[in-house]
Amino acid sequence: MASSSVVRQSNDLIQASYKMSLNEQRLIYIAISKIPFNEKKENRTVEITAEEFLAAFPSVGKGNVHIELRKSLDDLWAREILLSSSQEESKIRWLTSQSRYLQQSGRLKFSFSPEILPYLENLKERFTIFHLFDIKNLSTTYALRIFELLMQFQTTGVVIISLEQCKFRLGLEDNYKDYRDFKKRIISPSINDINKKTRIKVTFSAKKRGKTVDSLHFFFSEKVD
Repeated sequence: MASSSVVRQSNDLIQASYKMSLNEQRLIYIAISKIPFNEKKENRTVEITAEEFLAAFPSVGKGNVHIELRKSLDDLWAREILLSSSQEESKIRWLTSQSRYLQQSGRLKFSFSPEILPYLENLKERFTIFHLFDIKNLSTTYALRIFELLMQFQTTGVVIISLEQCKFRLGLEDNYKDYRDFKKRIISPSINDINKKTRIKVTFSAKKRGKTVDSLHFFFSEKVD
């Protein structure tokens, strides 16, 4: 797989709330990168090989790739995405229930749900892109999600987000009532991962309203060789 494979998503999807494992997220990114930029279909089926997955994310390991792909595919069809706006909330799924894993050839096939396709296909505005190569070494799903959040603002290098919204997007709105725990277990490890393993350098700070942390401010830029 070429290192320039592009992941292109609507900003509405990046701002949505969902949970998935690290390898499920990686599988979704590879599948998205296979969607042609200006093409629109009523049905979108993708095929991914174990070799492709291993090339994109070597840390999965050759001995584990088949097991992880099958498990990820089995779990993904039940995953939901919560889309929220000031007007409404809606839930959609990533995949249809039709999927196949061909053990002997190490290939899997699945179809994106019709509801998710408008957030992935033929995007003209309000979308974010990054390359698979950018995130190949990130080691947690939270680091991946925070990286794509940052990429939404790569023209400015500044992200200001409420603590509530940050937790919502990471699928953690009901967890970590104490900000110190959220910082220690989620934010700091994710930022450290991004700083060590990607092309950008990130710093962040927490801002309070009264005595309570209200928002997070991220600042990032390209690393200088």
